[in-house]
Amino acid sequence: MIEIENLSVSYSRGGQTVAAVRDVSLTIGAGEAWALVGESGCGKTTILRAVAGLIGGWQGRIRIDGADRRALKPRDAARRVQMVFQDPYGSLHPRQTVADALAEPLRVRGITDQEGRIARALDQVGLDAALRFRFPHQLSGGQRQRVAIARTLMLEPRILLLDEPTSALDVSTQSEILTLLADLRAAHNLTLLLVSHDLAVTARLCDQIAVMKTGRLVETVSTGQLLAGEGLNAYTQALFLASQGQTGNALNQVRIVQSANST
Repeated sequence: MIEIENLSVSYSRGGQTVAAVRDVSLTIGAGEAWALVGESGCGKTTILRAVAGLIGGWQGRIRIDGADRRALKPRDAARRVQMVFQDPYGSLHPRQTVADALAEPLRVRGITDQEGRIARALDQVGLDAALRFRFPHQLSGGQRQRVAIARTLMLEPRILLLDEPTSALDVSTQSEILTLLADLRAAHNLTLLLVSHDLAVTARLCDQIAVMKTGRLVETVSTGQLLAGEGLNAYTQALFLASQGQTGNALNQVRIVQSANST
């Protein structure tokens, strides 16, 4: 569903050229969930934005569901891939009701049955239909992120790009949103590409984890390898150990849940 070949992205900063991403290649199959992790500034969000079509000037090749990213018209791209942003308040128009926000992509593309699609989307993300008349400031952070997720579902894409979708939420709400994303993936065979700095989040939602450092892909590991902390590259091992103080308990909870599911 997502093929990235020799992707490189550079920016101009203060008269200097900065290489944000260097020769990265990834292949993500249909229905798989991958994460891009690494320290701040390692290039993971830049990759996500290139796949989403939010930046240009990159070198290499990106294919979305078999189609060349550069050749995809915006209308076709929107039906294949949608993005959930980090800030659920900033990603919603403050003067649009929930119903307006969900209907907008349908109106732009001349899609009928707007009321039915809105009702289904709200139900899919676990929101009461009465919330359709509220504005973003009248919703909690978790409700806003559910609306943002519902909006991505309106065009029935096959791929969701997730830019730290739970980092602005409290711990309990984070868990609810992760459960929702996992359920939606299973129900619609969605392909997920997640950017996160939280290894507990990635381990709970994703099958494979691509580790980035200074714009380069260090290695890819399975969630099982990460939870075991074995057979990892030295940098991945250091990243894993550094996370223990902040997310060690959360990672342990993921281990317990996965062990229970396997039995």
